[in-house]
Amino acid sequence: MPATSSSQPQSTPHAPLASLAAHWHACRGDIPPPLVGASVTLVDDPNPTKARLYLFGGRLVTTRRMMNDLYELNMSTLRWKKLFASSEEEEEDVPDGQMAAGSSSADIAKPQPRYFHSCNLWEGKLIIFGGMGYVDGNESELCVLNEVVAFDLKTYTWEFDIVSPSTSAESLLPQARYAHLSSTTVDSLIIIGGQDMANRYVEEINVLDLKQKKWILRQPYEKQRGSYRSLAVEPLWKSISTLPTSYREWTPNGSLKPLPVYVYTNYNFTDVKREMEVVSLEPNDEQEESPDACSIQIDDQSQAMSGVSLPPGLRFPMGAILGSHMLISGTYLANTSQTFAIWALHLPTMTWNRLDVGPLLSTGSWNRGVLWPLQNRLVVFGHRERDLVADYNHRQTNWDHVLLIELEAWGITQPPVKQMSLASIQMGLQKLASSTVGRGDFEIVCSDGMRLGCDRIILEKRWPCLATYADPRITPRELHISEPSPVMLALLTFIYTRCVCTLLQQHPAIVAALLIVSKVYDMKDLEVWAKHTAHVVMSRDLAPRTVALYEAATMSGFEALQIRSLRTVMSIAKWVQR
Repeated sequence: MPATSSSQPQSTPHAPLASLAAHWHACRGDIPPPLVGASVTLVDDPNPTKARLYLFGGRLVTTRRMMNDLYELNMSTLRWKKLFASSEEEEEDVPDGQMAAGSSSADIAKPQPRYFHSCNLWEGKLIIFGGMGYVDGNESELCVLNEVVAFDLKTYTWEFDIVSPSTSAESLLPQARYAHLSSTTVDSLIIIGGQDMANRYVEEINVLDLKQKKWILRQPYEKQRGSYRSLAVEPLWKSISTLPTSYREWTPNGSLKPLPVYVYTNYNFTDVKREMEVVSLEPNDEQEESPDACSIQIDDQSQAMSGVSLPPGLRFPMGAILGSHMLISGTYLANTSQTFAIWALHLPTMTWNRLDVGPLLSTGSWNRGVLWPLQNRLVVFGHRERDLVADYNHRQTNWDHVLLIELEAWGITQPPVKQMSLASIQMGLQKLASSTVGRGDFEIVCSDGMRLGCDRIILEKRWPCLATYADPRITPRELHISEPSPVMLALLTFIYTRCVCTLLQQHPAIVAALLIVSKVYDMKDLEVWAKHTAHVVMSRDLAPRTVALYEAATMSGFEALQIRSLRTVMSIAKWVQR
């Protein structure tokens, strides 16, 4: 039976320790004014200096005027830049140089102002749907929208009339709405719920084929879903668990099946009700006689959720999926507490846990959380010196300060990307096994005297630092390494398979050694896998031997992993005392 939530979120142990994983920073540049109903979309990149966040639209709090401005935030420098600013607004030193030189608001057409619209990333474009705007630019007359516009992040240009009425059957066109939910899966944009001009809920699900630029489904959905109390999120990657430690596959591929969308709702905030539905998009067989190109399947998972405590009612919740966890965050208001709350649902077990970051969120006004997936961070926007309740009463979101939360400190990470197929991994294991018995052309001499055979060409290709130990004038047949043979065998296994896939590699002592090896030899790919495996080990093994992971994380300077492992050590100490 699911547990009931108390009137106030319960703190998890070690809150002061967990607070070390959160740091606040002040933004610079063209900081957006306080806004209502603006959209924020993070465009990630393996190089963190290239990651950008885009803010569009919203309504000014001071004048209640809707906006169509587009802002860009450099995630590494935390500097805001207003794109297409008027000449009066442009600064002498324009940072980031990514925008076309000379662009200004007078040079480019922009979409009409709007707020409580949706914005999703697809193939380098921001796809914007719906929202509330003005009738023919008349600020005294409001309307709701059902148009789709896009902003191309490569050319920095707006694209209008993405969906022509002639390409979609009239019966499939979505009802105009605002404050709706949206999600993208492969090449489809899914629109869920929302409200019309009379604030009645729009009880339907709509699907837009982004490749064909036409609406392909309009299906009744007898649920009241909107941004005030609901959220919709999709996984960024498909997680595979056939190996001892999971990995992930990229999913933005037309040949792959669309991933499900998780729809979470909380309502009746005095006695919170929670619902979880998994919405799956099923393409119809071309031979079937159906006017729709796809269908929607909905699986209710509400009763499966459990936990020592459950999330309280969160207003304007935001969500994201990172690895095997779904994160939700939002404003929590009660007589005894007013704060920005963050919770995580472990999807395999459907178990809730609260992320307590200490006192940082208890002061100031924090309003919007955005996931930075490749950095395993949650970015929370707000203002350290404002009042949360006052800002909530105006539905105001602030953009002056950010709180960077290292989710790795709670063991919430994105599994590493699989580099090879299962067949290739098996071939790598077989090749290493044959080389270690004398068929290789190179040997590693370990600190315990054990000799491990391997293939020189594989080491040179996949272990670049090997060249720094070799004399270029000769071709040696062996290399002396100050590591014991179990550690070197685990390292060779990684070099041959590009992953952690054996029981030896997952032993806590070996994982600890691999963490240090990755730092010493500057092996970034091994570092990612070793960190991930360390979290897997700590999630399933509370034996005293896991203390070695804390020592290795400390020696290697992996702060977030150090915090997680120290929390594990403290849990072990309490368990031993009992």
